[in-house]
Amino acid sequence: MQKIDMKPWKYTIPVTVILLGTIVFTYILFSPIGLASTHNVVSIWFWPAVALLMIIVASCYYLAIKYWSVKYEYFLKK
Repeated sequence: MQKIDMKPWKYTIPVTVILLGTIVFTYILFSPIGLASTHNVVSIWFWPAVALLMIIVASCYYLAIKYWSVKYEYFLKK
């Protein structure tokens, strides 16, 4: 019988950050500031909201790679 390496994937938390960002983007896209806007195709707040979301996701991704992944591995080794 072959043994399987059960070491946690080091990109677990960064991928979680990206997935949560896509969930928030989907909400923004189909909200009243997105495609459900009554005045235009999208509201004037759509692109600033998307830009802010991208900045937040990029910052959290960086923090996840730099700090949280190390703490996650340490927590799993306990």
